[in-house]
Parts: sequence; C-alpha cells; structure tokens
Amino acid sequence: ELSTGVVFSLISWYNLPSLFSVAFDFWILNTFFLFFVSSVLIIIFVYDLQHYIIPDKIIFPAILVTTFWRLATAIFYESYQEFTILNGFASAFGAAAFFFGIVWLSQGKGMGMGDVKFVILMGLVLGFPDILMALLLSFMLGSLVGVLLIVSGKKGLKSEVPFAPFLVTGTFLVMFWGEYLFQLLGVFRR
Repeated sequence: ELSTGVVFSLISWYNLPSLFSVAFDFWILNTFFLFFVSSVLIIIFVYDLQHYIIPDKIIFPAILVTTFWRLATAIFYESYQEFTILNGFASAFGAAAFFFGIVWLSQGKGMGMGDVKFVILMGLVLGFPDILMALLLSFMLGSLVGVLLIVSGKKGLKSEVPFAPFLVTGTFLVMFWGEYLFQLLGVFRR
C-alpha cells in the first residue's frame, strides 16, 4: 500500500506539468492509464518475488489494455503521443524476441516465459529507446543483487532468483527519471 501511494504520488507529480500542454481529457485518461500500469507492475513485483511466477491473468489483460491505449492515442490523440504505435510494437517484439532467445538457449533455466510476456508490456509502455535503458538497469540491478546473495551465502550459483522485480524497478526508474539517466550516459532520449 505504501509503495502504491508513493508511485501514484510520483505519477501525479511528474504528470502535472503536461496538464498545461495537452487536452484535459487526454491528461485524465493518460494519468489513469499510468495508475493502471503502475498497479500491475507492483502486483507483478510482489507476486514474482513470493511465487517465482508472473500470472497470465495479470499480464495478458495488462498487455491488452496497453495495446488498446496505444491504438486509441494513435487515433484520437496523435499530436500528444510520445512515440508512434510502431515504436511501441517494435520495442515489445524486440524485447520479447531477445528474452525468448535467452529462454530457448538456457532451456528455461536462465529465464522463464513469464519474463518474455512481461517485456512485451514493458515495450508497449516505454517504447524505444526507453526499453533499452530499462532492460540495462534491470540486468545491472539483477546482477548486483545476485552477486550479493551469493556472497552472503543466501543463494547458490544454481539458485533461482525472480527477475520480474528487477524488470519492474527498471521500468519505474525509466518512467520517472529516464531523461536524467540518459543524460548521465550522454545520450539523448529522443
């Protein structure tokens, strides 16, 4: 509940300036869309952390709602779009293909199909190049925590560590501070 409150507050804070540059109905709908996506991300974070699985009953509706929102904004709010619908679909497909490759090469031991489905959602939400930054941060955080768990003796080299919490964290970091993260790397976001 606390994390949801913090995330909703951050969404409101970072989305407030756009109130003066877009139509009010778009601003309201986009804010509620971000609340929905953030709620899904928090649920996936907790569920994967506890059960080592990303439930289809959460991820598939989220993908459908996000796809609908992207298509609706492309049709009705074209001038307010941050990226084209093609960008979102290409980002989702590219991330999913990369993760599917990891699943296939590791025969499901390095990563699960739930992560493949989850990065489809990430790609639709973030688009390019934000998806790359989110994935980079996710792998960096996952590696750091994995090493710390092994060094502390809490996990072994063959132990499972849920990856969705790192994907969720990377997504939130880019959603809120993506511009600053790209500037740190000396890369322009758009």
